[in-house]
Amino acid sequence: MAGKRKFRDAWRNENFQSWLKPVEGNPERVSCRLCHKELKLNLTSIKRYNTSKIHLQNERAIDLVQLELEENQNDSSTPNEVNTATFLLACFIAENYLPFTTADKLVDLMNGMFPDSAIAQGLFMKRAKCTDVIRTMGKTVTNSLVKKLRTNKFSVIMDESTDVSTTKSCAVIVRFYDSHEQKITTAMLDLVNVYDSNNVQGFPGENLCTLLIDMLTKYDIPLGNFIGFVADGTSNIMGEYNSLCSRLKILSPVLTVFNCICHSIDLCVSEAAKPLPRHCEDLLRRQYIYMFLHIVQKGSMP
Repeated sequence: MAGKRKFRDAWRNENFQSWLKPVEGNPERVSCRLCHKELKLNLTSIKRYNTSKIHLQNERAIDLVQLELEENQNDSSTPNEVNTATFLLACFIAENYLPFTTADKLVDLMNGMFPDSAIAQGLFMKRAKCTDVIRTMGKTVTNSLVKKLRTNKFSVIMDESTDVSTTKSCAVIVRFYDSHEQKITTAMLDLVNVYDSNNVQGFPGENLCTLLIDMLTKYDIPLGNFIGFVADGTSNIMGEYNSLCSRLKILSPVLTVFNCICHSIDLCVSEAAKPLPRHCEDLLRRQYIYMFLHIVQKGSMP
């Protein structure tokens, strides 16, 4: 009894590579993925069908690149690659301070630029999804940071800021030695609204101290790991009495406190510049504005 015929990969190297594929569950049949028609597993039959009228018409009508794309989208590895592309695109928008509305046009542009890419065609992200992705990644990064702070000593850099919506916020930056990365790492732990529903007093030292301690408690970070504090020299933070630092030292006597070196240098430079005539400062300011407007923004000198 003659042995059963089997599909040979060598046939793909003939002129049938773009359309010939075996039939799953039936090793004695092959199929044309252009015409969706099954054929006998016979090289002579395959060659005859390759030159048939109906096959040649379908071959001209169907975009083989798009066909390859549709098959790749059914591949189990493609969704993971699409997710990776989504995260990278969201990181690009966040890192370059681009508005979330950029995602509305950028994704459509990529779909048009790369029609042969299953990843680009599977990418779908508008402003709402981009916002959710960035918030989710932010929570993931924060959770990873908190785990490290629970087992490492760290210092805190704290300062207030007002954003474009006139919301006064307090940024809490931590600095510690990351044993995994083997380097000193600086990262933002949180950005807290100073004037929230539970705190209408704003910046007094007592409120700032409560804000900082509540933050460490919320993340279950041991107060004993908090060994250093840096901030500007305002009285509500660095004052000897009833300030943020005076209260922190009561809670943690081993805490080391420094004035922010950047603020200190700014005060020194401002004091040193007072003996200079005012027109010197005006000249430098106008020169900077002129150079910025004509070189940075316009790209060339007038």
